[in-house]
Amino acid sequence: MRAIYVPVFDRFFESSIMREELSVRFVMLALIRLAWRSGANGEVDIDPVILAGSINIPTDDVERALKRLMEPDPTSHSPDEDGRRIVPLDPARPMRGWRLVNWQKYRVLVNRLNDAARKREEYHEDKDISKLSERLQKSPTPSENLVTRRYETIRDDNDTKEENTHIHHFEESFWNVFPRKVGKEHALKAWLRLSDEDRIHADEGVRKFAETWKTRPPEEIRFCPHGATWLNGKRWQDEPATPASTPEPVDPLSGEPGSPERAAAVAAHAESKRRGRG
Repeated sequence: MRAIYVPVFDRFFESSIMREELSVRFVMLALIRLAWRSGANGEVDIDPVILAGSINIPTDDVERALKRLMEPDPTSHSPDEDGRRIVPLDPARPMRGWRLVNWQKYRVLVNRLNDAARKREEYHEDKDISKLSERLQKSPTPSENLVTRRYETIRDDNDTKEENTHIHHFEESFWNVFPRKVGKEHALKAWLRLSDEDRIHADEGVRKFAETWKTRPPEEIRFCPHGATWLNGKRWQDEPATPASTPEPVDPLSGEPGSPERAAAVAAHAESKRRGRG
């Protein structure tokens, strides 16, 4: 957990938020903490009253702080969302649930720090194995197999921990959001092949992609690509698709726009005459 908090709070204390009132800074810190705990891509869904109780600040002060955090900040280091620090999950309910604007940047910092920590750990493990090897070589009956097994066990443990982290990330950030739940195993393999940077882009892209499919008829889901296809093709780089408009019904006799009922009645009459001639 320390590896997560260090880069976030370094970034926090270097930002323009330090010029805000104490209540604003405290509420922002509480939102960051809740976001890390939920693991939901920087999203926090909590009522201001409950938030106020959890940090022991009056509800009115919490609501004022939230409104301030949702306002544009021209002095912010980040141009995203006009410098806003949080945006509501639902614009119709601005005081219930928010997304931290700079969350993905925080995650990049965390990933870098975790990579550095993992490399340091591997370095020290390699030194331990070297010392064990030296001791065995000096002993009357050295055992190279013991050294090999010890080294392979450490490597396997590290690989398993990293893969489990990526699988959890895949479940929460991608699969739960992707509109077509087909070919999960292939999608997971494609996810594990992505770089850390591509996973961050996929996080952002899949949410926009899912939003476009919410406006389309359910029967069109068969045209949605499988998750593995979407990931392998880096489809988050595609331009957003514009939903096709439904053509206005046309009167078959006059060729002029008409109601669906009129078009259906004329078509039925024509079919009845055709059968009568047959």
